[in-house]
Amino acid sequence: MFYLAYVLGMVLLNCFIDVGLVFLVGFYVGFLLFSWGDLFMFVDYLSFGMIMLLFWLFLFFFFVLVMGNWGYSILKYFFFFFFFFFFSLFFVFSVKNLFVFYLFFEVSLIPIFFVLGMGVKEERLSAGVYMLLYTIFFFSLPFLFGIFWLYNCVNTLDFFFVFYLGNSRFSFLVFFCICFGFLVKLPCYGFHLWLPSAHVETFLWGVLWILAGIYVKMGGYGLLRYSGWFLWGGFYQCYFYVFGIWGAFLISLFCLRSSDMKVMIAYSSVFHMSMLFSVWSLGKVVALLVVFFMMFSHGLISPMMFYYLNFFYERLKTRSVLIMRGSVFLFPFFVYVWFVVLIFNMGFPPFMSFFSEFLSLGLFLDFFGWFSVFLFFTLFLSGVYNMLFFVYVYLGEGYGFVSGVSGFLELFVFWVFVIMYVAYLFF
Repeated sequence: MFYLAYVLGMVLLNCFIDVGLVFLVGFYVGFLLFSWGDLFMFVDYLSFGMIMLLFWLFLFFFFVLVMGNWGYSILKYFFFFFFFFFFSLFFVFSVKNLFVFYLFFEVSLIPIFFVLGMGVKEERLSAGVYMLLYTIFFFSLPFLFGIFWLYNCVNTLDFFFVFYLGNSRFSFLVFFCICFGFLVKLPCYGFHLWLPSAHVETFLWGVLWILAGIYVKMGGYGLLRYSGWFLWGGFYQCYFYVFGIWGAFLISLFCLRSSDMKVMIAYSSVFHMSMLFSVWSLGKVVALLVVFFMMFSHGLISPMMFYYLNFFYERLKTRSVLIMRGSVFLFPFFVYVWFVVLIFNMGFPPFMSFFSEFLSLGLFLDFFGWFSVFLFFTLFLSGVYNMLFFVYVYLGEGYGFVSGVSGFLELFVFWVFVIMYVAYLFF
C-alpha cells in the first residue's frame, strides 16, 4: 500500500511539475505580450470571464485524466497537444488586435484537426474535411480579406476603436466577411455541419468537453467584440433574427427525432448558438448581457452532458436511446443527476440559462411584438426534447442485460459542476 501511494504521489508530482513548466513558459510569453501593452493584450470583464471558464474546463479535464483510468502515459502523450490548445484559446480571449486575434483564432483549429485524425472510424476523415472546408477555405480567407479592408478604411485593428465607430464607416461586404468568420466558429444554423461530425467522431472525450464548452464560444466572443456595429441599428437585424430563430426551430425538430444521444447533445449546442445569434442581432446592451449569460451557461452545461454520456457509454457500449431504455434499474441514483443536467439544459428556473432565455423572450416581445410567439414555441420544443429524452431513457422498458453499477467519481464531478454553475450565476 505504501509503495502504491508512493508511485501515485510521484506520478502526480511529475504531472504537476510538467504542468507548472508549461504554464511558466506560457505566462512568460503572455508577459512579453502584455509588456507591449497597447499592441496586443488586455483584460476586461468579458475576456476575464472566458479565461476563467477556460481554466475551469482544462483543470476539470486534467483532474478526470489523473483520477480516472486514462493513466499517466496518456497524459504525457497528449501533453504538448493540450497545452498548445490551451494557450491558443487563452490568447484568443486576451488580445485586442484583430489580426493577432485572427492568427490564434485559426491556430486553435490545428489541435482539433489532429484529434479527429487519431480516431479509428472512417467517418473521421469526412469530419476533418468538413472542418477544413468550412473554417479555412470558405470563411477564413474572406475573414482575412475583411480584416485587411477594415484596416484600409480606419488604419487600426483595435477592438475598442472599431466598437465605437459603428457600422457607418464600413461597407456591408466587410461586415459580412468578418461576421461569417465568427458564425462558422459559433456555429449558427447553416454554418454548423462541421460541428456534429467533429463532436461525434472525436475519440478523446476530454477534448470533446473543451470543444463543446469553450471552443465554440470563440465565435460568440468575436460577435460581442464587434457588437458596436449593431448598436447603431441596421435593416438586416430583422433578417438575422428570423435566420437564428428559424435555425433553432429546425434544430429542435431534429433533436426530437434523434435516437443517438451524442448527436442530440451536439445539435443541442447548435440550437443554443442559433438562439444566441438571434439575441445578438438585436444589438442592445441588455441583449449583449443575455448573450454573455448564454455563453457561460452553455459552457458549463454542455461539458456536463458529454461527461455523463461518457459514463453511460463506458458501461453500455452504446449511444442509442433505444438500447438505453430503462436505465433507472441500472443507475438508480443517476436518475436525479440526469434530471438536474437536463433541466439545466432546457432553461429551468432559477438557473442561469432560464434568466437568459426569459430576458431574450422579453427583448423579442419589445422589438417584434406578437411575432415572438414563434420564439416561445421554439423554446417550448427545446424543453420537450429534453424531457422526452429523460422519460424515454430512464422510464422506458429496459432490456436488463447489465447489472447495476455506481460511479463515485461521476457523483463528485456532478456536485462540482453544480457548485461552479451556481458560483457563476452569482459572480
